[in-house]
Amino acid sequence: MADLNQHIVPIPETDYARTMEKTVMPALATCRHDDWYTVERESVPLKIPDAESHRSQGIHSVFYDVAEFGAAAESALGTIVISHGFTEAAVKYSELTWYFLRAGFNVLIIEHRGHGASLRENSDPTVVSIDDWRHYVTDFVGALDQARHRFSLDEAGPLFLFAHSLGGAIGAAVVETHPDVFAKAVLSSPMLMPQVGMPLGVAYAMASAAVTLGHGTDKVPTLPVFSEEPGKNKSGARSTARAEWYFAQRVNDWRYRTSAPSLNWVKAALDLDTAVLSTEAIAAIRTPILLFQAGDDHWVRPSAQNLFVKRARAAGVPIRFLHAAGSTHEIFSEPNDVLEPYLNEILRFYRRSVAETGC
Repeated sequence: MADLNQHIVPIPETDYARTMEKTVMPALATCRHDDWYTVERESVPLKIPDAESHRSQGIHSVFYDVAEFGAAAESALGTIVISHGFTEAAVKYSELTWYFLRAGFNVLIIEHRGHGASLRENSDPTVVSIDDWRHYVTDFVGALDQARHRFSLDEAGPLFLFAHSLGGAIGAAVVETHPDVFAKAVLSSPMLMPQVGMPLGVAYAMASAAVTLGHGTDKVPTLPVFSEEPGKNKSGARSTARAEWYFAQRVNDWRYRTSAPSLNWVKAALDLDTAVLSTEAIAAIRTPILLFQAGDDHWVRPSAQNLFVKRARAAGVPIRFLHAAGSTHEIFSEPNDVLEPYLNEILRFYRRSVAETGC
């Protein structure tokens, strides 16, 4: 079994891009398995060259097998399932996946509808659209269930959730509606209410009116699309090396250029957060939760995270709250002085379940 006290030291930022390309990505390729979960709705053809050959087969996921990675563990400590944030894709979590594998865990990343190589509901590859937030939950649970059977995940120890931003809201909805799936869940800067630049009621009314008038898949007009010019895209990452590496991945692959929401998405996201924050839904949680709040977050509302924690504690939900002072939205993309304690706190949280169960 892997060392339960192992301390992970992040990649030096001074040699970040070279290490990612020469060490991390080749190592991940040796143990990567792509999978597809079929859903009823067909993918909308994208406005890109050779669009038909890029039509999605459904919900895309990537599984990394720690046994094939060559870690010191004789067997996996469990499987960490990653629920990514808005406009992101599996490639964004390559560095984090590498650390989790080195620590002895399998990793499964499920790309949400409208992201990466998964089904799209909008023909513009830069715009994320979804007409009902419940699809996020059924997609995620369905893809996870398929992976559990295909890769025998239940034989590899407990399932752990790592969920960021939009993925944190989806993850919260999953632990509320499927309370026995995950042994533990990390919600990192969860989008329990987004920052939308205007009162939420006004934003919801405007989005709802647009949907009613048949303009739901239109991009929110005030928001820009992806730019190939460095420095033009907003980033929640404070580490310049990490932000630049991910930007290079986006420039080189149209699947990673998602950058703006549709009006459908705005309505669905606010509906999702309202449902997740309900007292009744929170009271159904049985999964122990570690919630990280970024100290300087301009993407999601800390007040909604505080309300979630307050209601969870009142309901007796086992939840721990950590405030990452000074960090921006993507705590996993912070400079190493923030990333290192954050990463190892997550691993300690997961490992306690392994130690308690003896798996």
